[in-house]
Amino acid sequence: MDEALQVEMNCSANNWFASANYIEQIPAPIRSRFNIYTVEAPNVEQQCLIARSVYSDLISDHLWGIKFEKSLDNAVIDKLVELSARRQKSALLNACSEVAFREGPKSNQLLQIKHDDIKIIPDTPKKTFYGILLKRY
Repeated sequence: MDEALQVEMNCSANNWFASANYIEQIPAPIRSRFNIYTVEAPNVEQQCLIARSVYSDLISDHLWGIKFEKSLDNAVIDKLVELSARRQKSALLNACSEVAFREGPKSNQLLQIKHDDIKIIPDTPKKTFYGILLKRY
């Protein structure tokens, strides 16, 4: 089962998988041994799905997750779509901490992350990501 795609795959005939952000930095003799597939960066719709999935996994993976609403508000999603999945997870984890601290442990209602709870820390200039999946044949 591919954990990222949630697709069952039979990879028993494959020898190697590799990935690279910059294919041109891989020496030609190594590249010649692989089939190269370019994976484009996710579009906005896919980024929305990623944000929902990251949040769902985050609250499912921690005991404190039962204290939070099961879904995110669209305004929160809109703020998260500009971030990579890794940065989405970090922003959501920080937001959960902020909301739990602000609301306190005795809150009887499910906690909900709001748009303003998502703090986006400036990063280095955004570069376009092109994931490369390489397959040895």
